[in-house]
Amino acid sequence: MEIVDIEEGSIKLILEGTTEGLEQIEALFKSGELTEVEGLPVEDVSFVAGDT
Repeated sequence: MEIVDIEEGSIKLILEGTTEGLEQIEALFKSGELTEVEGLPVEDVSFVAGDT
């Protein structure tokens, strides 16, 4: 798992990784286990199409 971009404004972390790893992050968010990263609240987790 790798952070490939951070966008200003709303803080967006763009992650790159395996499908399984990204699905695990989504599952943790949906289960309520992933609520913050580095002290910042996680408000949404979504997938976007990559350049690959």
